[in-house]
Amino acid sequence: MTNRPDRKNKISRPAHLAIALGVLIAMSCSHRVVRFRAEKPVWYFNDISPIPVPKDAIKDRLSYYATVQDPPPMVQPFYVTDHHQARDINSLDHVPASSWFMPRMGYQDITPEQLLFGPTELGPPRSPVQVLRVRDITGQPRLFVRDSRGELYLLKFDPRDFPALATTSSFIVNRLFWGFGYHVPEDHLFFFERKDLKISPESRIDNVAVDSLLTRIAPPVDHKYRALASRIIPGLPLGPTPERGIRPNDPNDYFAHQHRRVLRALRVFAAFVNMPDIGSDNTLDMYVGEPGKGYIKHYLVDFDDAFGTHAALYQRRWAGYNHIFSLTDIIHNFFTLGLQVQPWEYIRNTPWPSVGAFESTYFDPGKWKETQPFEPIRSSQPSDQYWAAKIIAHFEKAHLQKLIKAAQYPSSEAAAYVLETCLARKQKILGEFFNRVSPVEFVQANRDTLFFRDTRKQYLAGSRHMLTHYRIEIYDNKNEKIATHHQNSFYDFIRIPLVSTSEDYWVIKITTRDQEMKSESPAQFHFVNNEPNPPSLVGVIH
Repeated sequence: MTNRPDRKNKISRPAHLAIALGVLIAMSCSHRVVRFRAEKPVWYFNDISPIPVPKDAIKDRLSYYATVQDPPPMVQPFYVTDHHQARDINSLDHVPASSWFMPRMGYQDITPEQLLFGPTELGPPRSPVQVLRVRDITGQPRLFVRDSRGELYLLKFDPRDFPALATTSSFIVNRLFWGFGYHVPEDHLFFFERKDLKISPESRIDNVAVDSLLTRIAPPVDHKYRALASRIIPGLPLGPTPERGIRPNDPNDYFAHQHRRVLRALRVFAAFVNMPDIGSDNTLDMYVGEPGKGYIKHYLVDFDDAFGTHAALYQRRWAGYNHIFSLTDIIHNFFTLGLQVQPWEYIRNTPWPSVGAFESTYFDPGKWKETQPFEPIRSSQPSDQYWAAKIIAHFEKAHLQKLIKAAQYPSSEAAAYVLETCLARKQKILGEFFNRVSPVEFVQANRDTLFFRDTRKQYLAGSRHMLTHYRIEIYDNKNEKIATHHQNSFYDFIRIPLVSTSEDYWVIKITTRDQEMKSESPAQFHFVNNEPNPPSLVGVIH
């Protein structure tokens, strides 16, 4: 998406893809020069042009939510990894706003209060509520209700022996993913008494069915049941987002999904919150707007698995460490006779029923795996992971405290443990993915100096005590080296004097090296001369 025109310019799909492909070819050839157009970066990608209602749209929203089932585990001994660079990024290596993503944390100054408010439009249901349907397909009891305003919600509950386990984690992670920039449903904690549940005249169930369901969930406290109320997303459901290729009935869908950074970044975000069941089942495409005037909006849904919830429920302590089927693990166990102890074997459930198998001691972000191989995650590149880690870096302790307090853990010790674990996992995330690229960002330019910042030193206190070597190479528009500088520094700021050159276009490549770096790949910064003003940054490659 490097400085591409938006939809209003009538660029066809083949033309868009040809432009992207041309850039990638140039990047892969060392003797050729990657050039960016001297234009402002694209911060909003117009992919919401009106389209007809797709034929596979489901007109009855409740019917879709009530009948959709989790597919059985698929055994995938082999999967394809796509090493193409992300296509849904702008010239400065960021993801623009679109029907997939809205820049929030790291792009806006979002307070803890704003993060808690998140996707809220209406708030939780207003009692009394009318029960429309019961769903208990996968052993997870749920109720579809209409509140006193006529709004539709799906009520999700905690397992009987694990009070507050699913509702706390789902609520917190819903707000975190909103902060990450994803479109998510409006989820709220909802407390109600049995008398608040009325049977809708249009429902085919009775009070016996509702009472039976309530016996299989966590019992009430002070006569009040606890639920997560997820507002039914306005629009027509189209089902999960295809994990490969594009949606054929969406003319606005330009980039193959395995090439989208917003999906690849789930590799990092899901590892942070220990949500190993992340995959297509957590995506939902919705046709929003009036028929013929609407477009397809892409959501992430169902965060029940976060914070190791399923691992605690089903004793799947390996979740997050292995795929459900791994040919590599089978071969390794065969030759080692299964005697090698894996880190996950040391993990135990926490003392609190409200906290799943969520820990930071054995957590290794670089080895984290989703349960079912998800192609965008398997195709994620260091640049995608670095981008996601930068977003996580902006979540401060106050943000997490606000969410955890609002989740209303029954135990203050459990709440404190979750906060401590989140902060520790954050540090491990940054330490891992800031070291896979040269984590340098351009700050500003004046007439004789360029200023850059080392992101790792900015956010990781330990790295500030480490001497880092920066190799700085300057190239002209023919990819011929003009100058080389070397700097050693404990500080996060890098100052580079401008080299006198008649070139109208030139590139600075900065490679960071120290005892923790895992990449020799330089960060590239492309500039155009703008005399008598300072040069302008037109492109970034990490």
